[in-house]
Amino acid sequence: MVRVTIPPYRGIRFENDLRSKKITDKPHSDIYSYISKGMSGILIDRNKSVDFHNGEFEFPNLTPIPKITTPLSIEECIEDSVFGLSAEAYTSEYTLTEEKNIYILWSGGIDSTVALLGCWKYNKSLFTDDRITVLHSPSSIKESPFMYKWIKENNIKTIETNSVINYIKDDLKNQCASNLYVTGEIGDQIMGNFYNMGTFPHLNDEENFLSKDIFSVLKPIEDKKERDAWSEFYHTIYDNRLTEIETVFDLLSWATFSCKYEHPKYRIWLSIERRINTYSFYDTDEFQNWSLNNDWRQKCNGNWWTKYKMPLKKFIHDVTGSEFALTMYKQASLIKDHSMKGRSLFYIDENLNLKPADGRGKILT
Repeated sequence: MVRVTIPPYRGIRFENDLRSKKITDKPHSDIYSYISKGMSGILIDRNKSVDFHNGEFEFPNLTPIPKITTPLSIEECIEDSVFGLSAEAYTSEYTLTEEKNIYILWSGGIDSTVALLGCWKYNKSLFTDDRITVLHSPSSIKESPFMYKWIKENNIKTIETNSVINYIKDDLKNQCASNLYVTGEIGDQIMGNFYNMGTFPHLNDEENFLSKDIFSVLKPIEDKKERDAWSEFYHTIYDNRLTEIETVFDLLSWATFSCKYEHPKYRIWLSIERRINTYSFYDTDEFQNWSLNNDWRQKCNGNWWTKYKMPLKKFIHDVTGSEFALTMYKQASLIKDHSMKGRSLFYIDENLNLKPADGRGKILT
């Protein structure tokens, strides 16, 4: 069994071990094939109820699911994450390093907007001397023009680039390896998320995704083999759940929270093809605990396009005063601004080093 942090992407597997340099494109299992495609990512069950990789890998660096306790408010969770970010940025209690600058990767979406506004509200000193730069693309402005106006009105330093990924690569070439890149990753895992509307088109209808007949999500799948795979997956994670599941939305949210957490956490490394200093804003025990304590009523109480992530949208509204914040809706911001399409295949070993999936070439650190 090979110890890794993130295995190779989608069905790519090693015949014997990572040194064999032999690869097959056969999927690990029907579950891995169908579910990975449907959930669009590399799946690792943090709750250890589903083995997507047939015992081929061991994951020593899994992000633990915390014990459920009385949760903080969403505002307190945001403040807690800003505190964690500040600890990453400061060398002492009050002084930033000379070398380390903070780039907030602002996609224009809800999650990265909250990360930016959280820093503004809870530690405005991070913005002194232009230590914080908002790195964005043209699509960021198109997605949230009201927020871009707010950024400019508050004289926050910005850099616009057609490719965030290529900009960071060039930044690293210029020996800026100490910079800290803040992402809105894990926001979907905390707030719940749908996946593959092609397989589950009926989930556009709130009556279906808020149905208390939780396994009704399987009904539209016509192919028996695919339906059986999804059924096995959903029933297994439901039987081993650590939180209450009342609706289809809760079931899908638990699937994302438990099985699709590690890949987004390290996704930007895979896209840039090297290890960099990153801070996933929602990757905290307090956010996880909030998620475990809250269900569809807080995360998506009503129409998917208007009610999803309402606690975060209310925070944006409270800080900016803009009514537009309450009408923000989920978009594929990551795909537009941080696309991994066409990237080389890498895996992340147990020491958090990136290596080519075929075992050849220099290890990128």
